[in-house]
Amino acid sequence: MTPLRLLALDTAAVPATDAGGVARVRALARRARCRGVLLGPSWPTTAQAAAMRRAGLVLAAQRTPEELAQSGALAVVAELAASGPLLLVVAGGRSRDTLRRALEGLARLRAPTLRLALVSVPVCHRGDTRGDVGVEVVAHRSARAWLAGVAEVAWAAQCDACGVRAACAGPVAEAAVAPQPAPVSNQFDLVLAREPSPGEVALSSAEAARCAWIATPSGGALARCDNAGWTDADLHLVLDQLGQLWLDTSDKARLDDFAADLRPLIQDAPARELPTGGVAPARWRPTTGDPFAVEEAYVEAALIAMRGTVVDIGAGPVRYLRLLAGRIASGEVRYAAVEPDTPALRRSGDALPGARLARGVGEHLPVRDAVADHVLMLRSFNHLRDVAAAFAEASRVAADGASLLVVDNVAFGLVRTSAQIDRARAVSVLETPFEHYRNANADAAVAAIEATGCWRVTEVRAVAPGRANQWTVRARRRPREPG
Repeated sequence: MTPLRLLALDTAAVPATDAGGVARVRALARRARCRGVLLGPSWPTTAQAAAMRRAGLVLAAQRTPEELAQSGALAVVAELAASGPLLLVVAGGRSRDTLRRALEGLARLRAPTLRLALVSVPVCHRGDTRGDVGVEVVAHRSARAWLAGVAEVAWAAQCDACGVRAACAGPVAEAAVAPQPAPVSNQFDLVLAREPSPGEVALSSAEAARCAWIATPSGGALARCDNAGWTDADLHLVLDQLGQLWLDTSDKARLDDFAADLRPLIQDAPARELPTGGVAPARWRPTTGDPFAVEEAYVEAALIAMRGTVVDIGAGPVRYLRLLAGRIASGEVRYAAVEPDTPALRRSGDALPGARLARGVGEHLPVRDAVADHVLMLRSFNHLRDVAAAFAEASRVAADGASLLVVDNVAFGLVRTSAQIDRARAVSVLETPFEHYRNANADAAVAAIEATGCWRVTEVRAVAPGRANQWTVRARRRPREPG
């Protein structure tokens, strides 16, 4: 993995409001071929942090585990992370336990925008301590003194409490980096030909795997996938095995109502070899009905039946929450939402007076043990960075006998005209820390749930041809072992 290159600057030299000064910092970083700035020895202010982020630079701050143990240090980290993405470089540590306690304290912050890099850590830590990214630091003259001081502490004093110091090779420059999932798209386009092609279409086998023949009132039109990131195997899974191909009938740049914006397509015949040579692509035709309504009705029925304490992991949009609003207001349902997206959390709060809302991520829930009668993951499974950690947390907060409801979507193909595609791709996609990491079907959720040993899966609604691309898994919390 290529390390993230950072320019180390003295915090006092970084402007907060001076546009010219911010431009100079950005120019310094570019000349040093750095993607971000590492500030010290004092913490940056939120104004300085905002200025660096506006300049398009990754914001990083460096601390030793001992400094993180000081009163108020974690509160500063939480404040900076709440204002935007923050990379915290943890350097050194006088003992293995010191570093462990610092990392545990950071984990308790449950900050979704916080990422960690670990440098100059004890060699004995390489096997069990991993950061999110690796870093390479370039020292600006304003930072050389404090950076050298940190390095001296990290290398000279971090192993004082270790009983095998004499036989140890010493600290390593960088700890191992945890593999991070790459963001993925949950949809690919098939572009309709401008004019229908008459008769059979003969293609090579490679071309046929990326095409579909769409029946139209005038006979038919060829649709061809133009998304290079999707392999033939991906297309085969989505189209041939799961049957997820839809016709865009809207004039929107961003689809926001699948039931209204899309028309389902059903495969009449798979790709086949032609007697005259070549391969005819799979044939699809538009059909009627609303497969989404069936799946939504199932989810809504489960929500309507809920009573007691509900913990919603990744609450996101308020699509289903109207069903709970009245019972939350009356106290029949005690609703707690955990969501990393602050605007989405505010919308949930506006829609649900009386609800408890917390900014956080599924891997670190700010919820007490065994309090939830129901745990929800409504379209958040595919956004989890660490599925195993999130289900361990769900198991922890669930009371014995609690229900678990997990709902999400597989990828789908979308048949569009060139004009529709141009309109959609003209909209800027802003980078956020809330990426979509996978396009899992229900079987992946079942495997993650069963791996905890804490749940009994009671029902599975997987995606299949002729149905919406939405799946549902339900489970029941097993009783805890005594003691």
